[in-house]
Amino acid sequence: MKKSLFSLIFVFIVLLGGCATQSPEVTTEPTVTESAIAGTAGPEYQPYAGSLENYTYYYADGRDLKWEEDVLYTAEAFFGETSLHGHPLLVDEDVQILFAMSSASMDYRPFYDEALRAQFLQDINDLIPRITELEDEQILLALQKAIAKLGDLNSYVHSPGEQVYPIFFTAFFTDRGAEFRSVMMPEEYSQLLLKKPVSINGTPIVEVIQKLMEYSSHENEYAANYFISQFLSQPAYLEAIGITDGEAPVSFRFLDAEGKKVDVSLSPVKYADLQMDSLTGYSSVSIRDKDNSRNYWWEYLEEEQALYVRFNLIEEDTSLVYNSFIQQLHEQVPQAKTVIVDLRGTTGGTFHSGLSIDLGNLLNQLKGQKSYVLLDASSNGAAILLSSCLRQRSADTLLVGTPGGQPANFFTSYQSYNMPNSDHAFSMSDFFYYGDDNDTDEALMPDIALYQTAEDFAAGIDTVLEAILSGGLSTN
Repeated sequence: MKKSLFSLIFVFIVLLGGCATQSPEVTTEPTVTESAIAGTAGPEYQPYAGSLENYTYYYADGRDLKWEEDVLYTAEAFFGETSLHGHPLLVDEDVQILFAMSSASMDYRPFYDEALRAQFLQDINDLIPRITELEDEQILLALQKAIAKLGDLNSYVHSPGEQVYPIFFTAFFTDRGAEFRSVMMPEEYSQLLLKKPVSINGTPIVEVIQKLMEYSSHENEYAANYFISQFLSQPAYLEAIGITDGEAPVSFRFLDAEGKKVDVSLSPVKYADLQMDSLTGYSSVSIRDKDNSRNYWWEYLEEEQALYVRFNLIEEDTSLVYNSFIQQLHEQVPQAKTVIVDLRGTTGGTFHSGLSIDLGNLLNQLKGQKSYVLLDASSNGAAILLSSCLRQRSADTLLVGTPGGQPANFFTSYQSYNMPNSDHAFSMSDFFYYGDDNDTDEALMPDIALYQTAEDFAAGIDTVLEAILSGGLSTN
């Protein structure tokens, strides 16, 4: 059985570019709001107020001081002291004006949010006195929880946990919302394949998901549930929400199709030591899994007269340079009745407007025939920009699938930083990109909503692609 691996590391790489060059607006001058400190310190202690200029450290030395420095380094990036710009929701007017002067357009929307700034400051100041009582992972997750409140998928602390529970999950979307299923596990738990988790250590899965939502950096519920499906396997997150103590075996309860409850006890293992190839998983359900080694590839489907184009990552591939790739696609189009661009699970890349122009011209060669761009909740960054641009450039192109992991307009141009002492990484957006000024939805919405079903998944059927290739997709 062919296995598909699930990554527990979030990689979202989005650079500037798109249908048009646009930039964020400057807002009014903010007022810095200080927050109360939860804890006690020396009489000279001054809370963090968005700058280290008048800050007095809470700790004197040792491990606690090093973590205080790392927490403050992270905060300084978001407030524009460490980074070039800072996060648009938190930085003040002077920083936004400086950013505006470096951009091509002076037409900006206000982003600064005084309430979010105050909340972020409070979270930082609440965390610092607690450092001495928290483990390293707990400090990182407290930072992640603070950052998640910004509602920016591209700003987050990189996954802090080295351990996992050896059953992995994914979210299937329906008209009723997300439904979680187990999709990969050791052979001894193979009876749980595609079963629904109903509780963890006695806590109903609905409550677990609600608590995990606070740790998910997201702009819409689709991306949030996609990330939460990964959190369910990570002891660090389950400990953070009080479901486990992070060490003892944890009881997972599942529900099978007949309504029978199945309980298993799982202990955490090091992810690096887990032999993924030995796990029982699902068979590949789509042509998209045919080649995950290249950033992009294509295949002409003779029987369906369809040109299938797959992007694993929107980035130049040394095995097939971009210009040659586009040329090959143009040579195939004359014999095709349709073109399918698959961006499901495409989590980013280096997007530029030339790509959307070239692919848009390619799709327009079909002369009245429909073409399709496939997306899902794990499509984000450059995949969202490309999907939106192709729909704008080609009147006969339809977006099909699950709403995307981001809206058409979102925070991007993010940079990654390493904390000076722990060397742990975090990412932060410092720019807002407008993929489509007229699109105000919280997610890039498909023209035709069509979800991969768990039933088809179990049978090895790609619900979305099969509907297109079989001619069973209504385009009315």
